[in-house]
Amino acid sequence: MLVKAVLALVLPGPPVQPHVMRACPAPIMRAFQRQDPARRKALGNYMKELDQLREVPPEEACVLAKAKLSTMEADGFRPNRNVLALAIGLCSTDLTEAEALFARLVETPEGAPEGAYMSLLRAQLAKDELDRALVTWEHMLDHDVTPRPRTSSPLLVALCEARRVDAAVRLYAHLGQRGLERTEEAYSAMFTMYAALGERHQALAVLSDMLGDFPRPGAPTGAAVVALFESLDLAAAAPQGGEGDRPAGDAEAERESGSDQAISAAATPVNLPPASARRVLLDAAGVCPCCGAKLKVLRLSQEECADVQSVLLARATERMGEQGACRLRRFAKWLKEQPPFDYVVDGPNVGYAKQNFDTGRFEFAQIAALLRALQREGKRVLLILPFKYAQDVIPNHTSAEKRDTNISAVDRSIIDDWKRQRIVYLCGSGLYDDWYWMLATVCGDKPPVAVTNDAMRDHINELLPRRAFARWRHSQIVPFTIEHYVLETPPPQSQPPRTPPLLVNIAAPPLFTPEAQRLNGRWHIPIPRDADVPEWLCCAAEVPFRPAVPVDCGLSAAAATAADGAGADIAPHFHTHAMQVEEETSTNESAGAQ
Repeated sequence: MLVKAVLALVLPGPPVQPHVMRACPAPIMRAFQRQDPARRKALGNYMKELDQLREVPPEEACVLAKAKLSTMEADGFRPNRNVLALAIGLCSTDLTEAEALFARLVETPEGAPEGAYMSLLRAQLAKDELDRALVTWEHMLDHDVTPRPRTSSPLLVALCEARRVDAAVRLYAHLGQRGLERTEEAYSAMFTMYAALGERHQALAVLSDMLGDFPRPGAPTGAAVVALFESLDLAAAAPQGGEGDRPAGDAEAERESGSDQAISAAATPVNLPPASARRVLLDAAGVCPCCGAKLKVLRLSQEECADVQSVLLARATERMGEQGACRLRRFAKWLKEQPPFDYVVDGPNVGYAKQNFDTGRFEFAQIAALLRALQREGKRVLLILPFKYAQDVIPNHTSAEKRDTNISAVDRSIIDDWKRQRIVYLCGSGLYDDWYWMLATVCGDKPPVAVTNDAMRDHINELLPRRAFARWRHSQIVPFTIEHYVLETPPPQSQPPRTPPLLVNIAAPPLFTPEAQRLNGRWHIPIPRDADVPEWLCCAAEVPFRPAVPVDCGLSAAAATAADGAGADIAPHFHTHAMQVEEETSTNESAGAQ
């Protein structure tokens, strides 16, 4: 009777009447449709027509969707799970109709999908029906449907904005307990609610949680963080002693530069009271002019490096079986036996840079120029190059008509020089060469920095979680540029053509990571702004106590009473628990020698 209890709460008025087609079991109907191609095609057309209603204004879409469902039923079709879920989304402005459709949907054998819960929740929230939305949330959890952030976040934001503190805290804690993602918007709404209530410790606790998940908050969240400290009266207009604590002329220079609200990087570090926040501009090395802390380069942990290695080995196994994994292990073993490399270079990415034109080709000269630029700085380099590019005829993956190129004597001498220096690793066919330089960046105590312009779109969702991937990419991968100078005076015809000189620029490894960091007992939070140089917020970061979780269930008094009258089949999903306070702490493969 859980469904009856939920329907009694969600649906006003008399119970929904049984549908005329309900006597026909869904499995029989599906089997019948599978046997009749014409009916299957007709059902597909109905779905297509319903989907096209997404482009229609919401009020009109609901009317048309109801008419389309009536037509389907008149033609002998029972709306299935997908049809009803789509119709609920189209009726987001008509809560009564959306709830009636949802009541039919939950009685189907498959039950309601997560998207249908999302649509119903949003329709209820649009009408400020928070109690109904909470019942829908409980029903979703009772049926083991895992909510996505698109569903949980709007509910949490609405509870915070309505100052439903108990329900908001329970939902916030529940998401954390189940390992469900909280969005920036949800975090922002949560600490904004606490700030409005004057609950400083709870607000800072939520902020600390958010910075763990979103160390680079977006512009709206950054503005909310600034407003948080302003609302808690923690943002001092100036350090104790006023403008006199900064070097003379700094205040005027900041006003002229349009940044009179931020302490410039040239300012002298000052002593701030612990309960304060200042907007600052870090210097090029990442030193905070407010408290003197220097931000660090945040790298992957040993566990995260091991995870990347495991993913790469698994992908190699999928592609070539155990032989593929053995190749990567052999490379990792060889790498460990060598003196540490400072840089690992993605050979194909450099060789094909700016070569996508009619006469483009794989340019060994570009790779050689980049390697020389690094070696002139005293850096030890390793080049990753597929074995096929060391043959007499090599591929040409540019827009040129010729799909292969005969290697020249000059190019052969370049390759031979790399082998003599033992700075090239020739990887065999079958595995992506990218996997080798990726593996190099997560091996050893001080792994090399990769030089590549590869955007790595194929790897974002596979190697690491979003935050760790961004951190790895920022700390271990640098881009490059190559420019070809045009010779002002062409060589005489009696002389061989000269290769145009190259200008190579390799980005320097970062001096600090632009993520929120807790140093010297204070948070340093990047605040996006329109200017090229981001502002930072240097603010209090004492370890606050965690908010207690209320004992009662997540329903309002009215909803709870209705549930009791329906048989009390809805069990609370927000259980009381102790929230622990944790202290924050800051074969064809070779290596040159054949």
